[in-house]
Amino acid sequence: MTKIIAFANQKGGVAKTTSAIALAQILSMDGKKVLFLDLDPQENASNTLSLNSDIPSLYDFMDAGEKDYALLSQCFQQVKDCPNITAIHGSIRLSAADMRYTMQGREYILYERLKTYLDNYDVVIIDTPPSLGLLTVNALTCADTVVVPVSPDGYSLQGFHQLTESIRTINCAFNQAVRWELLETNPVSKATLPKFEKKVRDIWTMEDFTTALEVCEDDRLALAIHLAFSCSLRLGEIMGLTWDCLTIDEESIKEHNASLFVEKELQRVSKNAMNVLENKDVLRVFPAVLVSDSTMLVFKKPKTQSSIRRVWLPETVARMLVDWKKQQEEQKMHLGSEYHDYNIVLALPNGRPMEGQVISRLFNALIRKNDLPKVVFHSLRHSSTTYKLKLNNGDMKAVQGDTGHAQLKMVSDVYSHILDEDRRHNAEKMERDFYKKAENQSLVAPEAKPSNAATEQLVNLLNASPELAAQLLQMLTANQAGQAATA
Repeated sequence: MTKIIAFANQKGGVAKTTSAIALAQILSMDGKKVLFLDLDPQENASNTLSLNSDIPSLYDFMDAGEKDYALLSQCFQQVKDCPNITAIHGSIRLSAADMRYTMQGREYILYERLKTYLDNYDVVIIDTPPSLGLLTVNALTCADTVVVPVSPDGYSLQGFHQLTESIRTINCAFNQAVRWELLETNPVSKATLPKFEKKVRDIWTMEDFTTALEVCEDDRLALAIHLAFSCSLRLGEIMGLTWDCLTIDEESIKEHNASLFVEKELQRVSKNAMNVLENKDVLRVFPAVLVSDSTMLVFKKPKTQSSIRRVWLPETVARMLVDWKKQQEEQKMHLGSEYHDYNIVLALPNGRPMEGQVISRLFNALIRKNDLPKVVFHSLRHSSTTYKLKLNNGDMKAVQGDTGHAQLKMVSDVYSHILDEDRRHNAEKMERDFYKKAENQSLVAPEAKPSNAATEQLVNLLNASPELAAQLLQMLTANQAGQAATA
């Protein structure tokens, strides 16, 4: 029986296409006959496999009549240097699938066209677009296994959970269709939900952070570390800072009102993607230094609207930025016309934009040289979120404003860490507030009970003085009457 595997994640940039191609090649090397379907309108898999775009595409395959075997058979092509892999290349026209197909049963279009050819292959691998539109739903209805690649960051994990929930929702819908006798069986019930074990990102303690800054000899790296930690910035946001987005005049610093405004990020993007998206969300394209046919460096808008935000600066970090600006002005005067002034805060010595990988390399070298705990630069953002929650007693909304997350759940589930120091303090509090109190209470001497000798002495005294006994009896009687009246 042919195995159909769909690679899907609503979050892009998680190596979904790379993983799908790698699996296809491994299976083909093992002697399996593989059919690869590029269902992504961006055609990244098709370009990687060097597929011939003149041959009818997967759009033509889905759009053809169910019995139009002449056209259907033309869509298959052999992958160069991979004799066991056959493929159908993607097309930008697939992006119109949601509008093109509105008929009942449109979720089955791919399967209905594909089922005639399944016996020719051991495995079918489907690369899906980073969304849950009609194309991905078609892949899910075909597949008996869904692979969800994720990278160790919050948005990828969020995409994983959303996709898992989407599969459950589709499954419920098809189960209802079976109950209404619209379908004989539920194809989604064959899909195997991916198992995922959440891995907590390692972060530095305050001692590690302080040590790193003490031994850091590169001013650019030190400033980047401070901005990531104090302002909860992503690396792309740090590299995208320009001086016009900073408020660091002396009056603002003295009034504790120094701040920065996050409105863009620096990113290297694919030229093909830029053309397909028609430069959507791109604010500036930087001229290439090296000849490159595939990528370009740009300023682009942040991922979400909530990522556009103002973040207040600690006074120390604000003054670091003031000193850094003075150094940069001296560099401009020294280089003159050779300085490319893009008004970037953390730029290369000649003023050109500095990519995040430069900072990442410096950061990794700092860790290796000084035997610091191995973490990635992005973990400083996690550290920032965790310590801010600790300092403000768990005010997640305030921290969310600094991190720029669209959902508060991301702050609590992904970016906050339980510190060992806090767990140790919990044990100390239990000892102080519970165990020590219980121990102290057990050491309190019990109330003394009158001895037999004292009782005999009191009886003898009352026998010797009838008047005293009468007065005592009268007082007891009056006390009992008062208690009864009160009751």
